[in-house]
Amino acid sequence: MLYIGDRIKLNGPSIVDVSLIKEIVKCQDINLDFLQANSRRDLIKTIFCLYQYDIIHVSAVSFGGLVIVLLAYLGNKKSFFLAHGLLKAEKRYRKIKWLRLFEEIVILKLSTYVLVVSDQLKQLTLQQYDLKPAKVLTQYNGINFDIIRPSKRMTAKNEPISFVTVGGGRPEKGVLKLCEAIEMFSEVNIELFVVGEVGDHIDKIKGYNFVNYLGFISQNQLIELLFKTDFFIQNSHYEPFGMAPLEAVIAGCNIIVSKKTGFLTILDLSEDYWICDPADTNSIHKAIISTLKKPNNTAVLGMLISKKEELSWSNRGRQLINRWKG
Repeated sequence: MLYIGDRIKLNGPSIVDVSLIKEIVKCQDINLDFLQANSRRDLIKTIFCLYQYDIIHVSAVSFGGLVIVLLAYLGNKKSFFLAHGLLKAEKRYRKIKWLRLFEEIVILKLSTYVLVVSDQLKQLTLQQYDLKPAKVLTQYNGINFDIIRPSKRMTAKNEPISFVTVGGGRPEKGVLKLCEAIEMFSEVNIELFVVGEVGDHIDKIKGYNFVNYLGFISQNQLIELLFKTDFFIQNSHYEPFGMAPLEAVIAGCNIIVSKKTGFLTILDLSEDYWICDPADTNSIHKAIISTLKKPNNTAVLGMLISKKEELSWSNRGRQLINRWKG
């Protein structure tokens, strides 16, 4: 079994790879080798011994993944592609190199099965690409319940209410519109921590006096920030799954999310906490007011704990192994 992915960057897809591999190696009848997707030297070595693998698993789009999937297709080997999102969809919001788009379409077309991280992404994949529905399967991400802590203190009256959002200045994350909505509050003191890469909107976002821009931080740093924060808000126009809001719940935050968030199909979150239109400041403002009046951490955390086994990484790992063997 060959797994091509990323254990270095520790961004969203990389965290998924690390979490899945940690569970897969516990299975005694799986002989797993890992190829770091961006290592050209290791790629060359792997090409010469590809014959020894029965199953190929590629996580996210990469040149290495393209080469291995192509060779697997020519060698009539079973291959799986785990799509964490779609570049073809993301190009609406940011520039994507044509080579990356080419890699995506070839990997999608030549893989035996395409695994997607939510039902929402499955529908989008079938809309964007001419694939047979039976080829596209939903493989939800897991949740790390190990970080759970007791509910945090209430913010004192003279302190600002703290919000965290992830996405930086990337247009599809909707942070600029979020800032516009927060500015509508005249009697509520809010501090917004913005995490993520620079992006096209970052200069305007940093212009708001309630914004504290932290840039790209590690997952451990994000978790520590969430432990100290009251609310997490994800105003995305496009969010294939959304691990950060779920981690925020485990860390004791109340959450507000866009209806475009993929995990909503596995979590019965009241629509009072949805942002129905991430491009509409009034919709964002309404969701924030609802959550300020009626915090939801206790209720949402209870829902997650009731599904702890189903949503765990160990279960996701077993599910993936069963698909490989099927």
